[in-house]
Amino acid sequence: MSGEYAMGEYPFPDKKMMFMDSSIEKMLENGRFLFDLINDEGFLKLDGSVVDVGCGYGRSAYTLLEMGFTGHYLGFDILGDHIRWLSKNLSPVAAPATLEFQHLDVVNDRYNPTGKLEAAEAILPSMEEPADLIIAFSVFTHMYPVEVAHYLRELSLQMTGDSILCASFFLMNPAWEECEAQGKSRYPMDYVLNEDCRYHSWEDPLYAIAFREDWLLATCAKVGLVPVGEIHLGSWCGRGSQQSCYQDTIFFRRSSERLD
Repeated sequence: MSGEYAMGEYPFPDKKMMFMDSSIEKMLENGRFLFDLINDEGFLKLDGSVVDVGCGYGRSAYTLLEMGFTGHYLGFDILGDHIRWLSKNLSPVAAPATLEFQHLDVVNDRYNPTGKLEAAEAILPSMEEPADLIIAFSVFTHMYPVEVAHYLRELSLQMTGDSILCASFFLMNPAWEECEAQGKSRYPMDYVLNEDCRYHSWEDPLYAIAFREDWLLATCAKVGLVPVGEIHLGSWCGRGSQQSCYQDTIFFRRSSERLD
């Protein structure tokens, strides 16, 4: 599903709250692109329930409202100012949708170095009932492996067999290796954290961090998360603009079998 959505009169955050020189226009464009992918896969219910991990300044919330969302949405993030702004300004005007925002004061070297909770130990916010859809866009691209593994375990506990998790990553696989060798990547992963993880910036490791695809899938399997369909490889490492997404995106269901 691609096309125009009817946008209501919603307040938008100031540009200073946005990441990496983004803008309102770019935020909405990226949000549409991501939710078009979810909808094309048949996993979007406009009257359903959505948990948004790392909701930031509300990209997914705005996109859902733009698409006519009438369900229940819970977004949480480690950035307190963003959560307070969205709770005060967007939640009250979202009807008939219900939008909730929660602050999770987790430590992150890049985005929240003074946080009070360790990411590898945090209990993630959840709805009373399992969500239809959990999204984690541009979250695991800024976290260390042990933190990613913990978040995946926490999210699997929020899911039933009918739930879907859609998450994005920078994946290292043979296709990535070919692009990396040719110098095509926007984020060359030059620095080694361990055999399963590399990162782009020596000064700022969590600016962009990548994981070996086999490690990630094995980590997901341990907490009962299994991929649905193909992995949507992104254009971030130079595969070309014809890719369906920028980051590598995977849909997961929860299996009845857990390895841990």
